[in-house]
Amino acid sequence: MVGLATAQLYQARDLAITTDFREPISAVLSAHMGLAAPQIDRVFPARPASSGNTAALLRT
Repeated sequence: MVGLATAQLYQARDLAITTDFREPISAVLSAHMGLAAPQIDRVFPARPASSGNTAALLRT
């Protein structure tokens, strides 16, 4: 068999999630759609604090 062993897969079938897209999507909602932090918190209620790493991804 080629690839990951069953023990390395999430629920023995899927690749594990390794990227949290809430931060870059939050940056887009803020910079391009003009949403304020309380509005973004309604979209992602349990989002982590921003690391600031996504600012360089967006050009305004």
